[in-house]
Amino acid sequence: MSSMAKIFVVVNLVLAVATFGAAAVLLGAQDDYRKALEDTREQFDGYKKQRDRDVSELESRLQSQGQQAQDAIRDKNTAETRNESLVTQLADAKQTVDQLKGSVTKATEKLAELTNVIQQEKDYRDQLSRQMQEAVDSKVAFEKRLEAETQNRARLEVAVSDLNAQVQGLTAQLGDAQKKARDLEFMLNKYRETYGDMVNAGKGAEGKVLEVKGNIVVISVGSDDGVANGDTYQIRRGSSYVGELRITRVQKDLAVGLFDTQYTGSGGMPQVGDVAYVSNP
Repeated sequence: MSSMAKIFVVVNLVLAVATFGAAAVLLGAQDDYRKALEDTREQFDGYKKQRDRDVSELESRLQSQGQQAQDAIRDKNTAETRNESLVTQLADAKQTVDQLKGSVTKATEKLAELTNVIQQEKDYRDQLSRQMQEAVDSKVAFEKRLEAETQNRARLEVAVSDLNAQVQGLTAQLGDAQKKARDLEFMLNKYRETYGDMVNAGKGAEGKVLEVKGNIVVISVGSDDGVANGDTYQIRRGSSYVGELRITRVQKDLAVGLFDTQYTGSGGMPQVGDVAYVSNP
């Protein structure tokens, strides 16, 4: 029970004792007061009941107020705790905001760099576009020149083909003429071989066959004797005609040539000691 309730109880008890005392005096004085005392007692009982109800109600109110006070203290502590949490969250939020500001600053700088790079890329693309257009124009001009060159080449190829055909025809004619000349020369040598008086050393230095290896023949005259690469020498053995020798290499005192095995006389292949001479003009 609270202190206020105890005070109310003591006051009521004092009042009750005073009332009982007065009632006893009055009853002791006369019986008329007995009835009044009983009435007073009944009133006191009613007042006591009312007082008990009031005290009970007051205690209930006090308990309710105490509970409210405890709830308020608890709410205050909760609010303080929440406030501390909010302060901590606010500090964290400020720190996060500062970090975000730094990140935004860096992002802004990066964005500026990227914008610059994008502008540079745009300028480079524009430059490439111009170069591409120039390349396209150059390609068109080149294709026109190529078409003209292709047409010229086709005409030249036709002309070259015609010239090749002509060259082939002339080459065939030359081959035929060379074959006829060789045949005539062979027949002439055969004629000389037959009639003997025509087998003589011709103009130029006359030498001897020094060595024979297959169709390679070495003769005893060289550059000191006026022999040169490409000269043609005839070979005879006595009055017999052997064949023709084409000089391919010359030294001072000897020369090397290739014997023509296609046209050979009655003497067969050259032998060491055969005479080598220049054909009569």
